[in-house]
Amino acid sequence: MAKIKVPGKLFLAGEYAVTHPGQAAIIMAVDRYLTAQITPSLEGFITSNQYPGKIQKFTRKANGDLLFLKEDRHFDFIMTTLEQVEQLVAPTNRKNFTLHFTSQLNDAVSGHKYGLGSSAAVTVATVKALNDFYNLKLSKLAIFKLASLSHLLIQGSGSGGDVAASTFGGLVGYHSYDRQWLQTRSQVLNIKELLATDWPNLKIENLPWPHELFFEVGWTNQVADTSQLLKKKALSPADQAEFLKESQAVVEALIIAFKNGLHPLLWPGFAKNRQLLLDMAQKRHFTLETPALNQLIELALERNGATKTSGAGGGDCGFAFFESQNDAIRTRRIWRKNGIIPLQLKLDQES
Repeated sequence: MAKIKVPGKLFLAGEYAVTHPGQAAIIMAVDRYLTAQITPSLEGFITSNQYPGKIQKFTRKANGDLLFLKEDRHFDFIMTTLEQVEQLVAPTNRKNFTLHFTSQLNDAVSGHKYGLGSSAAVTVATVKALNDFYNLKLSKLAIFKLASLSHLLIQGSGSGGDVAASTFGGLVGYHSYDRQWLQTRSQVLNIKELLATDWPNLKIENLPWPHELFFEVGWTNQVADTSQLLKKKALSPADQAEFLKESQAVVEALIIAFKNGLHPLLWPGFAKNRQLLLDMAQKRHFTLETPALNQLIELALERNGATKTSGAGGGDCGFAFFESQNDAIRTRRIWRKNGIIPLQLKLDQES
C-alpha cells in the first residue's frame, strides 16, 4: 500500500489575471492535506471520506483500458486523471487497485469548503498515487502537467495555480500556461509528447517564506463559487489590457520581495493588488469582498496587517501578514468575536 499526501492552497496574489497566459500569481501550499491510499486488488474501486457510502467501481476492457461501472460524477476528476495517467502504462502492465481519499481541506463538522483547492489536490494526489503504484518516476513538472490536463478536461477553466501549489508545495511563484494551446495540442499529441513539450508561458518556482513575519487566515463561513464568479460580465478589451498589465507589475514586484526578503514591500503590494481586484470586480458588476470579507480585511488593517482576499472572493478566506505577534493574536481574537473563523494555517513543508 502506498500513501500520498498532497497540500491544499491559498492564493496570495494575482487572482483573475492569472487565468490569462503568462500572468503571474503567488500561491501558498498549506498544511491541510488530502491523502490518497492505493492498494493492489482483484476488483477496482474508488472511495472518499468526502462522499460517505459512495463507491466508484471499475474493471478492465480486453485491451486493458479502464471501464467505469455506473459512473458517479463525484469522482469525475479522479476518473479522468486515471485515464490520462494510464496512457503512460503498457496495457499488459495495467492492474486493478483500490484508491481511497481522505481530506482535511473542508470543515470537519459541516463539510463546508474553505476554498483550499480540493479538486486540484485530488487530481494531483491521483497522479502521484499512480506514479508510485506503477513506478513511473515522473518529475514534479510532469505530475503538474498530467494533473493540469486532467483538471482542464473536466473543469474547462482555471489557471493551474492551485495544481502547481499542490504539486510543488511551499510558496509558489507561478506564471500560467496557455490553456487554448493545451486544448489544441492535446488533440494531436499523445501524453508522452505533451509531457516532453515546453508549455508556452509556463513558469513555476518555489519562493522563500518570510519566517520572521506572522501569518493569519480567516474564514468567513461563506462558500464562494469560483467557476460562477469567473463567468461574470467581461471587461472591455482596454480595461482588461490595463488590468493584466497592472496585475503583472504588482505580482512580479511581490515575487521579487519574497525572493529577496524585502518584506516591507508586501504591505503596499497586497494593498495595490486588493485595489486592482476591487476595481475589476466593480467593472464586471459582482461583489468581490462580501461584508464579512471586507470586515476581515479592515480589522486586520487596523492592526497593521498586510492583507487581502484569497482566491476569487465572494466568500471563503482572507489572510494577513504581521510584523508583530501581538498584532496577529489581537486580529485573531477580534475576527473570532465578529464571526470570522481563524484557520491557523501554516506553510506546507512536507511536499
